[in-house]
Amino acid sequence: MKKGFTLLELIVVIIIIGVLASLGIPQYIRVTEKARQAEGVRALGALRGAQQRYYARMSAYTTLLTNLDATFLGKYFPAPSALNPGTADTPLGSIARNTTERPAGYAYTLYIYKDGTISYDAADKAATAPSATRPGL
Repeated sequence: MKKGFTLLELIVVIIIIGVLASLGIPQYIRVTEKARQAEGVRALGALRGAQQRYYARMSAYTTLLTNLDATFLGKYFPAPSALNPGTADTPLGSIARNTTERPAGYAYTLYIYKDGTISYDAADKAATAPSATRPGL
């Protein structure tokens, strides 16, 4: 009597592992991207706080990052690229997900408004960017 596995048994096990991996990997990417998105939300909160402090000193918002007393060092989100101290309907600032170390389909920009609401706009409309809309920080 021989001991061991037949080729058919090995193929069945490999197929099962492949099916489980195909189900688990996309979920893993979504969860890790959602965790990385927290870096962008934190940077936008720092931006909003710095803008509010600048407004308290100068009675106006600034459009220059160099005028703010906050630093924005992030691996997944570089420094905010747009400061727009316009009306309540326009974002106070935005920050885009960097193009390196990003899974395909996760190109999006986070926006923060004066009231602290954060929203996102997915550049890749087929992508399912993590939900970022939440009031106040």
